[in-house]
Amino acid sequence: MRLTARQYDQAIEALRDGRDQLAPDGLCCRICHDTGHQAWECGHNPLLARVACEGVATQAMKLHDRIHTIEEAMDHEDQSEALATWREDVHDFLHHLGVYDIFMGRRISPGCVVAPDAGEVTP
Repeated sequence: MRLTARQYDQAIEALRDGRDQLAPDGLCCRICHDTGHQAWECGHNPLLARVACEGVATQAMKLHDRIHTIEEAMDHEDQSEALATWREDVHDFLHHLGVYDIFMGRRISPGCVVAPDAGEVTP
């Protein structure tokens, strides 16, 4: 996906606004001006997107490594418990990716991140 100059401008503005609300202050979100959350929790915060992607990559690598460990041991021992645990982890991970994770009535998964509007396509 190619990003536009407008998207960069929106992200920079959101980062500047978020930087002004690093600790709870009892006010509305400085990025989207909504109530119920602060800038570091805002789906419009580009840093939240980065953190979410990093978490997805880390968990995906753990699941990948576990399936290889299970496959390598398949010939030597019973894998029913290890496979059941791995399947449960995969299921939980997919729920997380699919915006099913809810905490205090709010989505907390990577799907809660809001992409900036593309607007005009500029080189």
